Amino acid sequence: MNYKIPILFFIFVAVSFPQEKYFVFFKDKGIITPGLLQKTLDNFGEQTIERRRKALGISEMVTFEDIPVNSIYINLIKETGVTIINKLHWLNAFSAYLDDEQITRISAFPFVERVQRVKKLKGKFPDTQVLSQLYKQYNSSLFDLDYGQSLGQLLLSDIPIVHSIGITGKNVRIGLLDTGFDWKRHESLINSTVLAEYDFVFKDSVTSNQQGDVASQHDHGTAVLSVIGAYKPGKLIGAAFNSSFILAKTEDVRSELHIEEDNFVAALEWMESLGVDVISASLGYNEFDSGGSYTYADMNGKTTIVTKASEIAFNKGIVMINSAGNEGNKPWKYITAPADGFNVIAVGSVNNQNKVSGFSSLGPTSDGRIKPEILALGENVYVAQASTVNSYYYNGGTSFSAPVAAGVAALLLSAHPYLSNTEVRQILLATGDNSTSPNNSRGYGLSSALKAISFPVVKQIDFRNNIYKYIFAPLKDSVKLFFSISGYEFTVENTYIRDSAKFTFSIPAQDYGNNFFFYFTYRDSSNNVIRDPISENTFYRYYNEKTTIEGNRIEGSKEFNLLQNYPNPFNPGISATTFEIASLGSGYASLELFNVLGERVKTLYKGYLFPGLLQFKWDGKNESGKSLSPGVYIALMSVRGEMYNKKVILMK
Repeated sequence: MNYKIPILFFIFVAVSFPQEKYFVFFKDKGIITPGLLQKTLDNFGEQTIERRRKALGISEMVTFEDIPVNSIYINLIKETGVTIINKLHWLNAFSAYLDDEQITRISAFPFVERVQRVKKLKGKFPDTQVLSQLYKQYNSSLFDLDYGQSLGQLLLSDIPIVHSIGITGKNVRIGLLDTGFDWKRHESLINSTVLAEYDFVFKDSVTSNQQGDVASQHDHGTAVLSVIGAYKPGKLIGAAFNSSFILAKTEDVRSELHIEEDNFVAALEWMESLGVDVISASLGYNEFDSGGSYTYADMNGKTTIVTKASEIAFNKGIVMINSAGNEGNKPWKYITAPADGFNVIAVGSVNNQNKVSGFSSLGPTSDGRIKPEILALGENVYVAQASTVNSYYYNGGTSFSAPVAAGVAALLLSAHPYLSNTEVRQILLATGDNSTSPNNSRGYGLSSALKAISFPVVKQIDFRNNIYKYIFAPLKDSVKLFFSISGYEFTVENTYIRDSAKFTFSIPAQDYGNNFFFYFTYRDSSNNVIRDPISENTFYRYYNEKTTIEGNRIEGSKEFNLLQNYPNPFNPGISATTFEIASLGSGYASLELFNVLGERVKTLYKGYLFPGLLQFKWDGKNESGKSLSPGVYIALMSVRGEMYNKKVILMK
């Protein structure tokens, strides 16, 4: 492809124009050949390949976003005298400081799609928290490790008991985006495994304070890193202290806290290339540094550059964690970007009584999705003090609940390294303490590392379904697995492989393929029989490579049963939900959906039932084909004079 630069553009103008930073987006990436795809794949590290394989499969490992921006285009731009700041493969763009003349010159290239100003987004630090009346003293002697004053922030999310069986984040790579990191000096961080660090403000490898920084530049990032990565027994222990870390200094606090959008995207691309598994960002944005602001309508998961980039990162297999924001008691009130992302796990704050903090930002997103997703302690969090060797203090805000939640995600991946990021997200939401009735204050509830790693995981290997389950301190030879295709007649399996608290069962995939029910029993140290899930009428269900909890499956007569729909809650934009009727007899039946006002909105079935399992799908639309509003609906089955109902939650 040959492009000529118009001679007019080389005429020098004596007038000087102020320069600001802009994105320049290209229309394409030129001719994409198999050789270019292979070269791109060859640049991936082993960790990146393995993470992408879990999320994308081998055939989809390289996507359009991974192809580098076209070098011919870049060279032609450089010939105009423009200095490239960041090449952004995911956006098919670059950033540079441009004046009006340069914008006109660049816009004339036929391969340029548009030129768009890079926004400086205002970040908002939480107010520093001091000890409040809700502060508790905890006894660290109850655990193998001495957590000092950090025990409370970990105990609320059941992290110490997970540490006690040796799960501490090993073999997991965590990326943090923040203001800087003074990790080489502080006693709690000096032995951290930092694989790479980069300053996207000054474009060097120093993330602690350097010439040009204000004194407080690296304070916030250092504190955040200490919540997840510190290890100083008796003082401060992080949630996933044995993980490896990749650190990006992306925020600039010289005048007031802000981040330039291109630096955020560049940092995500850099971390992804280094094989990061979890990324946590503790700052949110809804205002421009130079005036103006996003509106609530923009918090829809697809408007801001930082949210778009976060979603691309998730699509490449990364668990994306972000603080929900500290706007709950301010006029804005809602979550901030990029916490509005469809797959970004927005983390809200609670106090040590598990009450939602007043400052914790609320949902929903502007398009009606539940936010935040999960919660962790965000008040009176014990952290390391930057610019010191051994000082600590208390801080608060969703900035500090996010690294606790990221630590839980890392512990889950350390316990189950074969999980994809989609499965990690699903398990974190399923094991929150509000998962059965999520709302826009608590989301799916308080995150628990114990519940997360104890949630059973099913993987098909060599025509077998391997079921992995963590069980703490069961009596010897007491653990049993019960499994069934129908959910009524169960087969027992008491043969397993045990590794500490991890039990691995294996059942034939040809008989129990991609759809079966199961539960566990075991005896505790007092010889009590424990069932998991606890309720006699509740089971785990493995369906379409996803494990969920099915509750209250058997009601009234066992001859006819309306099973809980799945997924529930469900988002019609992602998938329909499925209802099942398990019938051991026959008779005329109807299955209808009603809103909370008792108005029928959809009839799914009217007809004769025969013995067997019948399935019906619902796409969230009424009889006229119109999409219904998010909310609670009731599925009602009537058969031979008996009524059965289930609560259905529709989200968007």
